Amino acid sequence: MNERGRGNHEPSYQEHPGSVSTDNGLEARISRFLHKEAGKIHFTPALRHHIIRKISSQHPVRRNYVAVIVIVSAATLILTLSGLIYFMIHSAAQAGIHYNVSKVIAVAPELANGGLLLSLDPTERHIVYQPVSQSGVLYTADLINPIQSNTLAMRDARDMAWAPDGSALVATVAPANTVHPLLALVSERQYMRLLGHNNALAANWSPDNADEIMFAQQQNRKTQLWSIKTSGAPRTLRISLQEQLLIQHMGWSSDGRYLALVVTQNGGVTKETLDQPARAIYVMDFQTHKLTNLVAPGNFTIGRVAWSPTTYELAYEQIGTNQKIVLQTVNVTKPDKHTSIVPQHQLAGWSWSTDGRALVYSDGGKLTAYIFHGEPITFSHQKQFISPFWLKNGQILCMDITNGKGKLTLLTPQK
Repeated sequence: MNERGRGNHEPSYQEHPGSVSTDNGLEARISRFLHKEAGKIHFTPALRHHIIRKISSQHPVRRNYVAVIVIVSAATLILTLSGLIYFMIHSAAQAGIHYNVSKVIAVAPELANGGLLLSLDPTERHIVYQPVSQSGVLYTADLINPIQSNTLAMRDARDMAWAPDGSALVATVAPANTVHPLLALVSERQYMRLLGHNNALAANWSPDNADEIMFAQQQNRKTQLWSIKTSGAPRTLRISLQEQLLIQHMGWSSDGRYLALVVTQNGGVTKETLDQPARAIYVMDFQTHKLTNLVAPGNFTIGRVAWSPTTYELAYEQIGTNQKIVLQTVNVTKPDKHTSIVPQHQLAGWSWSTDGRALVYSDGGKLTAYIFHGEPITFSHQKQFISPFWLKNGQILCMDITNGKGKLTLLTPQK
């Protein structure tokens, strides 16, 4: 009940010595006010009869006075209960979901001493990371026992992607003595093996075949997408695009309809162009083969790119000339639907929630959730948490950096 409504129903009668007078209009107004609330109070027949008999037994002069007292008491009770219910609902909505540390996992020295956590496989059993100051060197490890399972997976890596079942990685590698990147496969707890195809700019798994890899090449000033079985069977040309794109990364939307192509620039493949950062994002509709320039080149470069797990929202890092990173999201089907998330400090990793309603990101070591819709999300810590990954069960996996040493940490949500 607001203040305005309360003022409309305050008593406005005067008492004289030796008599009691009532305002019949007051009773009518109070009755109308309580009419909507009356259904919330349940009177049994026995209780109703008892109250009426008690009121009827009083002196006629005091009947109206007692009636007013009963009505005002009921109104006070209703207002009190309504206020309490509103406070409880409002407090619950404000509280939302709160994350606390539930588990800490020790990791191998290559990750603990400044390593960068890069990826978590779709089954949430394995991680990929890069040791400090060793660009292109990637290790894999199991979450159950990261130290014993720690394995050198590849060198000279440009890009990599997990198999849907987490059993392998496909990668493109560019050794120092080669101009054109090579296609490589990394099986679980093994070092990479080359699949023997030159000029494999970027690769990912087929959206409709778990045993098939798709990779991009440049041929005759065109961009071609090929597929090949993991067994090494002959490759098959799937799509040929007229644009000459120097692709660094390719990633599928959750339903396999759209393919995001992160490119450095248009032009041929040379050692110099391969080392350039990404500057644009194209999206291809895999059903129609229509290619759209979603993010045009500008006064920035592009870092990590990831699709929402549930929608056609694409999130990407926009890195300014001052190395300040802004996290951008854009809807492929509605390009005008755009969001910019500007960290106060340096962005240190981010991840979509599995329902696509939020992004969690590390703002200089402090985890923050950007909510697109739904309940607010808070974190009860002030530690140095970086590289968060949202898990299917609602937990968040991240790195906790304490005194320069890193450990894997699980954060668990609580209402």
